[in-house]
Amino acid sequence: MACPWPAFDELLGAEPEKFARAIADIDRELARKARELSRHRRRITKLTAGDRLFVPDEVARILDR
Repeated sequence: MACPWPAFDELLGAEPEKFARAIADIDRELARKARELSRHRRRITKLTAGDRLFVPDEVARILDR
């Protein structure tokens, strides 16, 4: 599910059970994306803290700005 909103109009007319399942699916997907973003933020924080061994020199120079 790339973006939950295009299907939202269809859900408005859905049976309550289908609507509840769809909302739960959307919530799980958004939570997964939030966890993924948090992992990326932690990795970026490590990079800015001086852990440059795993990035090309060009990227390290950009981070040093």
